[in-house]
This record gives sequence, structure tokens and C-alpha cells, in this order.
Amino acid sequence: MGPARRLKAAADERPGQVVAVISQHRHDPASLAVHNALKAGRFGTVTSAVANIDWFRTQAYYDSADWRGTWALDGGGALMNQGVHTLDLLLWFLGTPVEVTAHTARLGHERIEVEDVAVAILRFEGGALATLHATTTAYPDLGVRLQVHGTDGSAVIAADELTFLHTRDAEGLDGDQVARELRDAAETPQGGYANPHLTQWTDIAAAVREGRDPWVTLDDGLLALATVRAVYLSATLGRPIRVADVLGGVYDGQATQTGFTAPVGE
Repeated sequence: MGPARRLKAAADERPGQVVAVISQHRHDPASLAVHNALKAGRFGTVTSAVANIDWFRTQAYYDSADWRGTWALDGGGALMNQGVHTLDLLLWFLGTPVEVTAHTARLGHERIEVEDVAVAILRFEGGALATLHATTTAYPDLGVRLQVHGTDGSAVIAADELTFLHTRDAEGLDGDQVARELRDAAETPQGGYANPHLTQWTDIAAAVREGRDPWVTLDDGLLALATVRAVYLSATLGRPIRVADVLGGVYDGQATQTGFTAPVGE
């Protein structure tokens, strides 16, 4: 977290400097619909969420480059490399996590330092609880699924598509129409949703021209990074980790390691 914190400090010292983090899935129509429903209070009290990143990577994938699967150059495994964007959406939907309890393991691959399975429980400021599961051992690859639950509504995003959205105040209405209305109500500074990468870069370019913050800020990226780091710290130290402590630098000198490692191919 030290380098990230120094980047934040450097940006704060230069007003008008535009620094952004690529979190393109915040621009997905499905994500926008769910975010707007949550912002409007249509889910009532948000109680829980489930984030599953159930991907598959072959051994050849990790063997294809020396940096893959290393702490120094990859920064982590299934969660940091593959799952961070889904985690970012989880934070965007539920807010700031307070505490993380986690386990990690290397179970399906050889010659890597990092995890190919990570599981965690997150407790949020608003009281909601969430489970997070990230793996690169889910043959043949089951994709990504994110569920959000509340007392008045729930939603499911699967493979970047909104596959379920139901709110108490919209019972009897056309679900697809409700989803479209929520998406179109997005407070994004640019129009169009065909290509989330393009819409994010369009916003960043506009932020530079206009001297404003981009829609996805450095603070958003810092929170996602701190949460990933909290998962790894909890798995390493065997206890819950407060995300505020990670952001504050309490664990900057603490090395992390993959948890349980099973023999592969025996």
C-alpha cells in the first residue's frame, strides 16, 4: 500500500492533476442499473451480497511468462489478477468494508507463489455482509456472478449482464423496462454504453480537458487495493483485518503468503 499511498499524496499536492483507475465494469449497463437502484433506495436495507469469480486458467497460462503467479510482479493471484474488478463493483454497490476475514490456497497449479483460490467474508459500514470467492481452478470456467440482496429488492449480474432485478416498488411492472430506466438514469459524464473501456477512457479524456476528477477516482482504486491486501493479510495472519488499518499503513511492512498448498498431479 505504500506506493499507492505515495501516488495519492503526490496527486493531492498537484490540484487539477487527473489520476484515474481503470474500473471499466462500473460503466456496464448492468452495473449502472444496480448502482442506481441502490442509490435510489429501491433495495431497502441492503443486507448481503455474493461475489463469485469462478474462472479457469491452465498451468500453461502461468508458465507462459515469468511474472505470472509471483508476488513481486503479479501482486497476487486469482483475486488480485482476475477478481479485482468484481470486487470493485462489490465495493461500489455496498460501500466501505470495515473488516475482512479470509483464507487463500494454491490447490490446482504448480510453480506459482500466489493463490488460485481465495475466499473471504466482508463486513461493511452499513452492516451488510458479503462473501467473496475467487479462483482460477473452476474447470471449465464458470464465469463471474455478483448478487446483491436487500429487504425490498435483489439483483444478479452474470457474465456482465443483468439477469435478475426485482424490487418491491416495481412489482407488476416490466422488469426489462425498469432496468433500462435505471441504466439511463446514470450520472455518468459521457453517453453511450456499447464499450465500457471506451466510455471510461472518454471520461478520463474529458476530465483532463475540463480539469475535474474522473468518474472513477484514485480513492476508488485505493479502497479496492486495500481490500485485496486485507484478504491476503487475513489469510497470512489467521485473523480478521480492518481495512482502515490497511489504508493507514499499519501493515505496510507485513509480507503475505499463500495459505494451504496441496500437491498437484500426485
